[in-house]
Amino acid sequence: MRTMTPGEASHRRRRPAAPLESALGFRMGRAHRSLREAWGERIADLGLSPPQAAMLRAICEQPGSGLRELARRVRTDPMNAKRLADHLGQHGHRHLHPEDRRRPQQPPLGR
Repeated sequence: MRTMTPGEASHRRRRPAAPLESALGFRMGRAHRSLREAWGERIADLGLSPPQAAMLRAICEQPGSGLRELARRVRTDPMNAKRLADHLGQHGHRHLHPEDRRRPQQPPLGR
């Protein structure tokens, strides 16, 4: 095995780190926050936060789903999914399944 000379070692040293703002992950995070903020502004007149709107959408797309399934769909834990569903219920955006109170449903049309 050949040993590198000091000149070869300095040539192979890592380049200085790029500023954090130019890193792909940082830029993706900033884009995500911008999109979420814009969405929040668009749904503000509904009186819903982005997580609440996501939960309502999941309930409408998968009627009869349990809280665990809804939590998976909105990428949160079951306890937070229950809080979101409870908030929607308090504001008339959903009601509970008649046979299983763990299954939130969308309210009937016109409500």
